[in-house]
Amino acid sequence: MTTPTGLLEWGQSGNYNGIDDRAVIAALAQGCSLGIVGAPPSLTAQSGLTIAVGPWQAVVNCGDGTRAVIGSRTTQTITETAGGGSARTDVIWADINVDGGSWSASIVASPVSPTRTGVALGSITVPAGAATSAAMTLNPALCAASGSYNTFDATQRTVTQTSLRDLTGVLTIPANEPQIGDIYEVEVHGHGTWPTGTAQSLYAQPSLASGAGVTYAAAYLGSGNTFRFHWIARIIFVSVGASASFYAYLLGELSGNGLLNPAGASNQMTSGMVQAISSPAALDTTVAQSLKIQANWGGPNGTINGDICHYRRRGVGLG
Repeated sequence: MTTPTGLLEWGQSGNYNGIDDRAVIAALAQGCSLGIVGAPPSLTAQSGLTIAVGPWQAVVNCGDGTRAVIGSRTTQTITETAGGGSARTDVIWADINVDGGSWSASIVASPVSPTRTGVALGSITVPAGAATSAAMTLNPALCAASGSYNTFDATQRTVTQTSLRDLTGVLTIPANEPQIGDIYEVEVHGHGTWPTGTAQSLYAQPSLASGAGVTYAAAYLGSGNTFRFHWIARIIFVSVGASASFYAYLLGELSGNGLLNPAGASNQMTSGMVQAISSPAALDTTVAQSLKIQANWGGPNGTINGDICHYRRRGVGLG
């Protein structure tokens, strides 16, 4: 039987100033959730009762006011026990040895005591009589903190057409990056002019979910009225992988650039708008995906300009 082991981060054999290093990690980890960070480990059935545990990293509580970083950069293996007379659920748990500056993983019964130091790498559903790991259900632990970033784009983009055009640049969602609970957003601030002559509608949508699009009626503003707007396209992942699923939203406001009088069609304003898909949509997160906001007019003579964009990932567990 194999037992995965490793050192606490910063731990070097014979040269481990543990308490100081852990205090530094505790300070840097303020506001960050404990548990798996970055991405959860893959759990893959091997021959017999062996399970391969992919690379992972976690922030753990050492129980003395400090924190440690543990993990493995390589795939390691662990051995489960065959199923008994009834089904059970086990947990792959990485215990820490604070004084020794090390960790070791083992398979323990569920539930795990809330006072036990370390971190869960995943759970195993073991059917009665299961003789191989392939007959078991392997569930990687959820990610506690998956990372966030935000980028800025000052390129102005103009839409005057009656077919969909890009109002923003593209937020590329890298292959295999999304984790359950992650939010990706494209935010745009801009201005425009309502069509002159015959009234025309305005439509906008997130590129990954037309069902979250919104249509502003032709009479929303008066002929030639200038306006300002602020929209956010947001998607939230509820599962990941080749058959991932997500919710999509378009929210924001568009108001006439005049007297703010909701009763007056020539300078009407809005207090806000939210559109969303009512059930999760499918998406393959094992390949790169693109999120942007698109728009079009119902007829000629309208102009909308996306002036400033932000593209962001709001990872889970980071406050």
